[in-house]
This record gives sequence, C-alpha cells and structure tokens, in this order.
Amino acid sequence: MPKRLFRKPRILVLGGSFEAHVLIETLTREGFQVVASIGPERECYDAPIADEARGGFAGAEGLMTALKWRRFDAVIDACPPFDGETANAAHVACAALGAPLLRLRRPAWSLDAWPNIRRVDDAGHAAKEAQIFSRVFLNVGRRDIIAFQQRRDTWFLARLHTPVRGRFPLPRGDFAVGKPPFTCAHEVTLLRDYRIRQLILRDEGGEIGRSTLDAAAELDLPVILINRPGVPNGPIATTPQEAADWVRRRV
Repeated sequence: MPKRLFRKPRILVLGGSFEAHVLIETLTREGFQVVASIGPERECYDAPIADEARGGFAGAEGLMTALKWRRFDAVIDACPPFDGETANAAHVACAALGAPLLRLRRPAWSLDAWPNIRRVDDAGHAAKEAQIFSRVFLNVGRRDIIAFQQRRDTWFLARLHTPVRGRFPLPRGDFAVGKPPFTCAHEVTLLRDYRIRQLILRDEGGEIGRSTLDAAAELDLPVILINRPGVPNGPIATTPQEAADWVRRRV
C-alpha cells in the first residue's frame, strides 16, 4: 500500500496472542496508529492499548473491506498459533489488495530429546490416542474439546482460562479453570491431585505453557502433542521485536 503523507502510519494488528499485546504496546509508544482486532481465539492477558479494539472482520471479505476503506499501511497477523482461520483470511485479503502482511508466530517447542512425547496432527487423532480407562489432562482449546466426546471410557480434566456455563461437555470429567502463567510446582500438584496418567496438549510454543510439559516430565507422564496447523507462505517474525523492525522498514 502507498505511504500516506501528513498522518501517522496506521497498522492493523490481528491480535489474540501474548506477543500481539507486546507489539501493540511497542508500536503505540513509537507513534504508530494501531488498530487491534481481537478474534475468538485469544490468550490470557489484559486488553491491549490501541486506538480501537473490535472483534474479527468476518473472514477475508470483511477484512478486504476494512483494508479498502480504512487505509491501513500494513497488517500483522499476531493471532495464537492455532487460529488458522484468521491466518488464511489475512492471506487471502492482503494478497488480493497487495497489502503488506507479516505473521508473528513464536517458535514451536523443540522436544526432540523428550522420549515420552508423541505428536499428532489434530484433536481428532489425539482423541483416538487417549489412554483407555484412564485419567487425562486436556489443554486443547475450547473449540476442540468436542473432538473427545466419543471417549466414554476416559475421564478428562479440561483446562479453560475462563468459566463456562452449563454441564461438562464430555461424558466423564471436569474443568480446571485458571489463568496462566502457572509454575511447574502448581502443575505437578494439579496432576497429582487429580491422579492424571496422560496429558494431551497443543504445541503453543513459548514459555507460558512450558511449565505443564516440565511437570509431565517430572512425573514421567506421557504427552500427546497436537501439531500446529500450517500457515500460508509469507514473511514471518518470531518475536515482537522482529515484527516492530519489519513495520519500521515497511512504513
């Protein structure tokens, strides 16, 4: 998109991740006009400081309309690693209009040396791999819990950041409600108190969720790790600092 004279550069951050929060604060402090769009997939932190915060743009078409009429100079897709829907919508919209697009994604966990971890492609495969007649800790996001509904033989402890109304959605189990970060000691106590025998987690990357893996290693519990969805080709930053540098060069 062409640079605009006599106004602050306007940056659209498709937020939701912890890194989005850091980036928004950095760009705002440096004088950029930042608009934050926080969709349904969000990690746990206070609302970012930005000129405007709103929900999603209703897919690629809604995002294209926003790019046409609101004169954004660049778009940063800084959604959580498992929000593939937003990543695809941003790719389609920015490619159609020639808008600069950067993805901000923290690296996946490097776990080659961990013998007790098995990777699968999605929650459906993870549900098939859950131990029979066991007690399983589940941290797969609110939308993917339903994939485990057919496992009537297994008791699940499903972690959510915020409480939900109504009954537990699986045949057997309960919620563990709490906001990260958690210490390794906290996670060890939780897993022991609920007599957990297996963990099923998403590969969120970063340090915030690492304590759960450390607790599993300390207790020698097996872990099923769900791989991240693929993202379209394009420039990627792995830290908010790298993303801020990209914005400075582009606008």
